[in-house]
Amino acid sequence: MERIYDILQDQDKLEQLCERLASSILEEWHPHGIERGEKWIVKKALPHLIRCLISKLDHERAQPDSSQFPSENLLQGLDSYIAGPLQHQMSQDLNDDPGEVTMIFGHTHQPFQRAWDASSLGTSIKLYNTGGWAVNPGPRQTHMGGAAILLDDELNATSLRFFNQSATENDTSSYRVSVETADPDGNALHNHLILLIDNERAPYRSFSTAAAASVNQRFAVMQQVVDGEDTGAQ
Repeated sequence: MERIYDILQDQDKLEQLCERLASSILEEWHPHGIERGEKWIVKKALPHLIRCLISKLDHERAQPDSSQFPSENLLQGLDSYIAGPLQHQMSQDLNDDPGEVTMIFGHTHQPFQRAWDASSLGTSIKLYNTGGWAVNPGPRQTHMGGAAILLDDELNATSLRFFNQSATENDTSSYRVSVETADPDGNALHNHLILLIDNERAPYRSFSTAAAASVNQRFAVMQQVVDGEDTGAQ
């Protein structure tokens, strides 16, 4: 499955893969009562069917445009989740209205943080997403990266953004550690961490250098996979 994902960005390789899968299926599949002419039709149609299924996978995993994430569909689904099972659980676990709400999740797209008015709760929620720390095939996506969400004893939250991908292999400007919060006015934890991070000194500078090198290495390995080379990677 990982190899399929990697070659989705190369149309010629995708066509070859669909043909090979179709041939393998036909070699193992011996339906009773099928005529030779019908088998020829299946042989021609099967690659197109496989291509449609693989394209469906690609669509479901497609990275959204950074300016539209989280999308309205995602927020509508989140609002339904809050109004249903989450609100039911909160009513059982909490004796009163929670007041301020912070929601942290690990969606596999880009890390982000934002304040969002949840109609189901009638209040603003602070949303945080760690991102998937993923490097996907295809063009580099500067909104992709990785973060860890930190909380203190007062439940102040901030996002420790470890990196975002650069637009090109030689551009390392986006590989900088930062802290970002959904609180419009900041909070004690966020303000404290800002003072601790210095991207010109260790360990932040060395970490960013290693992150840039690792992302570039992953892109190189994925291209080798698309080209059908043995990368030796597990």
